[in-house]
Amino acid sequence: LEHLDGAAMRAAALALQRITALGFTETYVSFNASTHALSGAGLLDDMIWTAAELQVAPERLVIEVLETVFFGDDATETRLAHQIEQLRQAGFRAMLDDFGVGYAGLAHLGQLEINGLKIDRSLIRKIKTGRAEAVIVRAILNLARDLGLGVVAEGVEDADMAKILKAQGCRLAQGYHIARPMTLEKLEGWLTTYAAQHPRAARG
Repeated sequence: LEHLDGAAMRAAALALQRITALGFTETYVSFNASTHALSGAGLLDDMIWTAAELQVAPERLVIEVLETVFFGDDATETRLAHQIEQLRQAGFRAMLDDFGVGYAGLAHLGQLEINGLKIDRSLIRKIKTGRAEAVIVRAILNLARDLGLGVVAEGVEDADMAKILKAQGCRLAQGYHIARPMTLEKLEGWLTTYAAQHPRAARG
């Protein structure tokens, strides 16, 4: 697990280095970290060393942490929260992934040193047809706004979903409506094309 987390982090940093060279100087690149990686002592040092080696800005490298990793005994929660705080102090960004379906819930939003959260796709995919899900998503967006947290909507599959979210103040989304998964080489071409078509939005 430690090897896989390290490989994911380095791959994200390398991708950030390459797209920065294309002129995308405000773009973020993220990677997922396991509970094992967060519990270890080497993650922070590895991230600092990699960012320095590749000359990428730490604040543009984002670690995504599953909401469920903070559900457990108090000692585990305290240790993981401290690790997130240290990452933030070193300049890196942290997002709470798959928010809205796990165990951490609203109580942790005021305790964790995070930059934002990603609303789980199981909620997003029902915002057009499910009244309860639409209300929950709207409440999460309002709460995040009040707490000064960024929000990414996961699983945005079509223009109607994107329009609803935009109307509710959600500026960032991921899903098939934006693009399908692709290699780094294809991403470089996709970004260049997107920048030409959307010059005002592409660099952020």
